[in-house]
Amino acid sequence: LHLQGIINVKKATHVHYEEIRSAIPAYIPGVTPETSDAIQDFVIRQLKSPQTDFIVDSLAETIGGVFLQARLIEDEIKDFLKKNPNEKFDLRRAKAFSSGLDAYYKTNFQRIFPEGTTKEIRNEGDEFMALVCSAQEPLLGTVIEKIVGEEAFERVKGKLSLLFPSGSDGSINTTHKSVVDYLVGDDETMRKKVVEDCAESDEPSVDERVCLLSSEMIQAAHVQLCQYCLEVVGLIESE
Repeated sequence: LHLQGIINVKKATHVHYEEIRSAIPAYIPGVTPETSDAIQDFVIRQLKSPQTDFIVDSLAETIGGVFLQARLIEDEIKDFLKKNPNEKFDLRRAKAFSSGLDAYYKTNFQRIFPEGTTKEIRNEGDEFMALVCSAQEPLLGTVIEKIVGEEAFERVKGKLSLLFPSGSDGSINTTHKSVVDYLVGDDETMRKKVVEDCAESDEPSVDERVCLLSSEMIQAAHVQLCQYCLEVVGLIESE
C-alpha cells in the first residue's frame, strides 16, 4: 500500500515545516499564537486552491471542456519557449488560445493541408476521410488502401494520423465523433458556419477544400465501400 513511502515523505517534508515555523518570528517580530494560526490557515487555503485550479478552469472555459485541444496548447507552449528561451510561458495566456471544436479542427486541418498543398493531395485526403466517415466505425487500413491505391494511402495516412489514428489491428478510426460532425456537417449550426466561412472568399481556400465533405463525396464513398464488399464476397469481379 506504499504506506512506508508516505511516512518517509512526511518525515522529509516536516523538516521544511520546522524551518518555516522557526523563521516566522524573525520576519514577523512579536508574532502571537493567533497570528501564527492565521498565517497557517492562509497557507493551507492557498495550497488547497493552487494556481493550477485557475489554469484548468481557464482552459476549460476557453475551450469548452474539449481537451482534444491539449495538443495545440502543448505546441503553442513549445513554440513560445523556442522563440523565447529566456522567458517563462504564462499559462494565463490560455485566454488567447482558440476556443471550441470549430477552432480546434480548423487549426488542425490548416496544418495538415497548409497553403500550397496540391489539389491532388487534397483530393486524396478528402477521399480517405470520406471513406472513414462513411463507414461510421473503425475501417481497416487495408480496405482504404485497396480503394484509394497504395501510393495515395501512404501519402495521406501520416498527414491525417492525428485525427484519424491507426489502431493496433490496423484499423483507421477517428479521435472523436465530432471529427465526423465537423467534416460531414451533422451539426447543422457547425455546417452553416463552415459554409458561410468558405463563401467569404472568392478563391478556393484550404478550409473550403477540407472543412466540409459534401454529400456527393460521402455518397461516392458509400458506393466504393459497397463495391469492395461485393468483390470480397465474390458477387462482382474486382477491376
